[in-house]
Amino acid sequence: MSAFWVNLSHDDKWVGGPVTSKAYAGKLRLKWTLKNDGLGIFRFRVVTVSDGVDYSNGEKGRNPRFKGNNLSSWYSVYKDREVITEIDLPAAGGVTYRVDGTLGETTVSSETFETRRILYYQPMTMVGVDEPDIQEVEDHFWGAGDGFYVKLQREKAGQTLTRKNYLDNWFLDDFAKNVKEKYQLAERSPVGFAIAWVTYLTYKEDRDVEMSKRKVGGSKLHSWDQANSRLTITTTYLWHGIEPDDDAKKDWFTNLTVTLYGDAGTKTIAMSSNDPSRVDLGDEAEFDDGGHRKVVVDLRDHGAGEVASFAFKLDYKGVAGWTAGSTKEKQRYLAVATRSRWQARSAAAMKKTLLHELGHMVGMVPNGAGRMPDKPPNYYSGQGHLGPHCAKDMTYGSDGWAGTPGCIMFGADEVGGNARAGTFCADCKLALRKLDLSTLGVEE
Repeated sequence: MSAFWVNLSHDDKWVGGPVTSKAYAGKLRLKWTLKNDGLGIFRFRVVTVSDGVDYSNGEKGRNPRFKGNNLSSWYSVYKDREVITEIDLPAAGGVTYRVDGTLGETTVSSETFETRRILYYQPMTMVGVDEPDIQEVEDHFWGAGDGFYVKLQREKAGQTLTRKNYLDNWFLDDFAKNVKEKYQLAERSPVGFAIAWVTYLTYKEDRDVEMSKRKVGGSKLHSWDQANSRLTITTTYLWHGIEPDDDAKKDWFTNLTVTLYGDAGTKTIAMSSNDPSRVDLGDEAEFDDGGHRKVVVDLRDHGAGEVASFAFKLDYKGVAGWTAGSTKEKQRYLAVATRSRWQARSAAAMKKTLLHELGHMVGMVPNGAGRMPDKPPNYYSGQGHLGPHCAKDMTYGSDGWAGTPGCIMFGADEVGGNARAGTFCADCKLALRKLDLSTLGVEE
């Protein structure tokens, strides 16, 4: 039995690695030597030997690659001749075929062919990030037991991205340009892509905390040290411990206005990011490398005497959220964070993220449009998540999602402490097996 790479073109450029010859890529070309003294009919047909995939009429109507082409035909034979048949096998992986040719009472069978798919990826890393071992993920996509037969072929490793420390998931243009500069798999188009290992996938946003005039004393938002004239303000997580250059200039601080009402009068003090010398972090880090939620302000020499009450407004930059991974199919790259919430992510967590993002790269979860297979029964888009996902074992209502995610293609790592499954559900396994991987991404 020979491996046949159904998602490639019949071209010498693919030869190398697991692809031994263009004869086993793209069109299946067979040469038949026919010997006949008189008029005869030569017929051939593709026979499914094992593990067939049933495409619906709708799928075959949307995408010719789902039904194949020239799977049977016939030729008139008047004398000895050679016939070359060119066959497009259906797109699914893990299906075994042979071709039978019949002339008169004689039938000859070709060798058997097992359909496989191959995708090429180039790993890249941010400065200071090591590329993890992803053999387990490669094995998952090969998935011989599930019939996926998607070979992830690693090529052109060793490229380091100039962007460091974090990748803002909402402003990716500069990062995409950096990936494009380092990308060396143009010859693998349209089945090549980059995997970028980044430090953090996060972003900052402007926030504020304000308190109207009130007597000194502690609250959820503040504490006041009368002896040292120090005001401590409670915030959400500050933008700190992610980008050293930002930390050096106290990028988390924007503006502060404090009004003090004391026995020597009323004093208003304004501070800005141009001079942040009197503001600092006011608590210990909660995590390995960061996680601060308090700002301390030095208000010595304020001139208001003993303070009886005060008001303040603090404008600052906070951490808006964390993302484990992001896929940009059109730009042919995906990114996986190696750190989150100021600490390293486990190898197991990164592998689950990569499996999910690779699912998006190849077209999961299909929406039933264009070249895509039919929608799986638990397909959803939106509902608090970006892109197409699978809601296996989940429900969505006015309070959001509930349940234990039964598929790696659910749109969040966990719900209510219930971790997402580490593999594809049965419906998504079938969809992955059916996918047309002659190109990447979800049909829009």
